[in-house]
Amino acid sequence: MLTPQDLRQISETVSRVLEKGKDELLNTKKCAEWLGISVNTLQKRCCDKAIPYHKKGGLLFFSKNEITKYYLAREGGK
Repeated sequence: MLTPQDLRQISETVSRVLEKGKDELLNTKKCAEWLGISVNTLQKRCCDKAIPYHKKGGLLFFSKNEITKYYLAREGGK
């Protein structure tokens, strides 16, 4: 479950990405670093369907834009 601190941190991170205006595809390690969480936490969120991801050949990939939209929508839904 995401804490208010997690949501705040994610919201700040994704806001910086929106300012850049372009998308970037991240692997699991880079996405976890970007969000400021561990790889294990990121994988758990994928299993819980709490973060958007793509799977190709057994590997997970993450779109910064998709994650940004997802978390901003969740933040706005409070």
